[in-house]
Amino acid sequence: MATTDAPVTRPDIDILDAIQLWMTGYPPLVNDRKHIQVRVEDGVVLLSGNVKTPITRSYLLSHIKQIAGVQGVDDSALHDDETIRLSVGPVLTNGTIGQVEWGTVILAGKLPEGPALDALVERIGKIAGVKRVVMPA
Repeated sequence: MATTDAPVTRPDIDILDAIQLWMTGYPPLVNDRKHIQVRVEDGVVLLSGNVKTPITRSYLLSHIKQIAGVQGVDDSALHDDETIRLSVGPVLTNGTIGQVEWGTVILAGKLPEGPALDALVERIGKIAGVKRVVMPA
């Protein structure tokens, strides 16, 4: 009779502990980890928040998938600042600069005024991963 390997079942809290322990010991996540939220439901890891680079995001996903008991990963709410920056660029008006810090878009340079500024902020705010838009007072 043939045997098949059953998936490893592990309590969600143990999976979460393993992820948090790894994240604490991985140097590139030192600054990012306070901007990442992790939940585990029935072995599925739910990630949300922001990291600085797509490389860190990719490595995070790759490592989490290797943790015993992980049945899947939902990273649809995890964003990286570089991808956000590339999405914000085409929206900016001529002379306006946008910097991204963990989902916060900081506008500087020659900003439009009045309704045009309001429209710009609204368009940027709709970009996936943007938490807020700020500008100099």
